[in-house]
Order: sequence, then C-alpha cells, then structure tokens
Amino acid sequence: MTNALSTRLRPALAEIFDARTEPVPAVSVAVLLDGELATVSFGARPAARFQACSISKPIAAATALRLGLDLDADVNDYLKSWRLPAPADWPAVVTVRHLLSHSGALTTHGFPGYAEGAPLPSLVEILDGEGPANTGAVRIDGVPGVMTRYSGGGYQILQLILEDLSGTPFAELARRLVLDPLGMDTAGYDVPPEIAEAHDKGERIEGGWHTYPEQAAAGLWCTPADLVRFFTALREAADGTGDFLPAELAREVLSEVVPGFGLGVQLTTDPLGDRFGHGGSNEGYRCGAEASRDGNWAIAAMTNANEGDALTLAMLTAVAETLGIPRTPKEPGNFDYPAWLARHTGEYRTSAGTVLHLDIVDGDLHLVLDGQPPLIFGPMSDATAYAPYAHAELRFAYADDRVESVTLHQFGSSILAVRQSVDG
Repeated sequence: MTNALSTRLRPALAEIFDARTEPVPAVSVAVLLDGELATVSFGARPAARFQACSISKPIAAATALRLGLDLDADVNDYLKSWRLPAPADWPAVVTVRHLLSHSGALTTHGFPGYAEGAPLPSLVEILDGEGPANTGAVRIDGVPGVMTRYSGGGYQILQLILEDLSGTPFAELARRLVLDPLGMDTAGYDVPPEIAEAHDKGERIEGGWHTYPEQAAAGLWCTPADLVRFFTALREAADGTGDFLPAELAREVLSEVVPGFGLGVQLTTDPLGDRFGHGGSNEGYRCGAEASRDGNWAIAAMTNANEGDALTLAMLTAVAETLGIPRTPKEPGNFDYPAWLARHTGEYRTSAGTVLHLDIVDGDLHLVLDGQPPLIFGPMSDATAYAPYAHAELRFAYADDRVESVTLHQFGSSILAVRQSVDG
C-alpha cells in the first residue's frame, strides 16, 4: 500500500535495510496511525506472508475471550479429550487466566517446528511429549499464579480447550471469531500461496519453512498489516471506541497479571506512554509488534531469518522516530546520558561464568552476549535500563557510588552479574 505515510517512511527504512549486517533477505513493516495504514517491504512483495511466530498467542487469547471462556475456571473443567496432570500429592489448579498470562508454572517454553517431510504429532501427543512430538510433556512444575513462566505449552492447552468446547478446529474457530471480524484477510493457519521463505545464516531452510501444528502458540501466517489491525482493535475496545471485546474485558487484557504480561499480550511501561504487543521467534522467522495503550498507533515488523531480531527492532524504532511517536528519550529531562553510559559500560560476570558486555555503540548502550546480536537498552532511571523489544530490564547496584553489579530481569526471572572491569 503506497500512500503519503508509506512514502514518508520508506527512505529511513530503506537506509536501515541497506545497512544491515545480518543475512536477512526480507522485511515487511506496517504502521496504523490515526486510522491510516501504511506498509513498506524490502526483499519481498507486500502481499508475502511471514510466520507470525509467538504473535500467534494474542490471536489465540482473543479467540478464547470472544468464545466467552471463564478466566478463572480450572482448565480441567473445560478439557474433555485430555487432562492436565496435577503434581504428585498436590492438586494444583491452573486456570484459563494462568494460560493467557504465562503464570501457570507450566513447562515447554517454545516449539522448534517440524521440517519438511517430518511426521506431525497430534495435539494430545504434543501435550504429552509422545509419538513424533519433538518437545517434552506440558506439566505443572511450580506454584501457579505466582510469577511469570513463559509457556508455549500453556497455549496448546488453550487450543485443546477451544477445540473440545466448540467442537470446531482451532484454525476455523480463530477465523470466525477474530480474523474475519477484524478484516485480517491475509491471516490464516494454512501455508499461503505467497510467502517469504525462512532462512538461517543466509541459506534457505530446507523446504522453505517449518510446520507448526502448535497453531495457538506459533502457527499463524500473515502480513504485518493484519497485526496492526489486531492490536489497534484491542486498544479501541479498551478505549470504548471499538466493539471487538467489551471495554471492561479489553482493559483487563491490557492490565498486568504478572510482571510483563496481561492476557495474551506483553506489556511495556514507558514514562511517555505505556505500550503493549508481542515478539515472535520461529525457525527462520523473527517479528515484533507493539501499540500505544493511550495513543493512536500500532507498528509491526516481520523478517524471514533467524538473524532478524536486530533488524526487527531497528525497523520498529525507525518508524517511531520518523513519525514522532512518543517514547522515552535518550536524555529525559536533565539526565546526562553520555555520563550515564560511561558509568555503566564494562564486563559483568555471573556466578556460572556467563559474561555480559555492556558497550557503547553509536551512542547507545548495547548488551552483548556470546552468540547473540546486540540488544539496545535505554535508561529508565539512573539505576535501570530497559529493552522494549525483549521486555528485559537491567537494574544496577552501587557501592561507594561505583557500579558494582547488574541484574538482568526478564519474564519474571533474573540473573545477577558482578562487574569485572571498568571502562574509561
């Protein structure tokens, strides 16, 4: 879609795509601002579909909410064809709310998908880790409702609930309750006729993509235009200007259940405006989407490579900067950003020997871990920094006014690293 908004965006995004250092063949970006939709693509036609990866989860959550599931019901009260086993000697209860917010203390973080020609497991085989399933059983191994534990397995329980309750295949139910009502015309769970094929290290993945029978957790194909339509519909429902969900329920979706998560969405607290959205990572695909809680915009970027994280983040950031979308600035108030950077850079080491490098690159704070692309953090206060795309926070500790350690927080977990060297 070419309009004044996309024409305005294209030069900045083209510069980023041309300057990329990672082998990412294609990226597609969409923004919905004040009701105007713009799309910009490089390396693929705008109509090409990408795997939405874990952004499939908000769609599944919305399907459950539109079907009218009781958020506080025990999942076993809904399940007919399988039961979630309780831990030995303790009848723990996992609710629908726990599934949607990753607070059910459930195993199975994510799924690798299945290569071309590989046998595909049934949904029950996935949940029990049996047959051709390539992941372990989904089980409770903690205290539900206490903290965040990201679980794609929980969304497969949700998929089975939806199918058991409705008697309808999940893909058909999601289309009827979410995709069609929102005009998400390019979205679906079957392989579409035109796709941006998946890549790893610059090479096409054999077969062109992995298949994800874990549809609720990772199985959606779409363009970023459909993602911004979806997240905009959530915001409008919460504001009372849309009818996709009842306003009270939509506001609950966008409210924190456990740190970092509402009901199906990741939450970001920002002094200049709270945001919500989700990131995604499938074999050969990386993507991200976010929207303003109180504003008028939604952005999504999708790539077709395992190395696409940095490009996804760069595209989301560039759209915001080009359009003047309010976000936390590098130098809030009288904050001395260069001095803050110099004070916190250096090498930090965990008790297990993992090294976290905090470096200044192009005037930004980069966290560098072996084998990973750099992750940009921006200061939220003198003692904290945040990476919105990864929903990760750094919290610094001081002794005699010098940085002594940093704790990395993400999805309810944390790890402490002690400073080893001081730069400058």
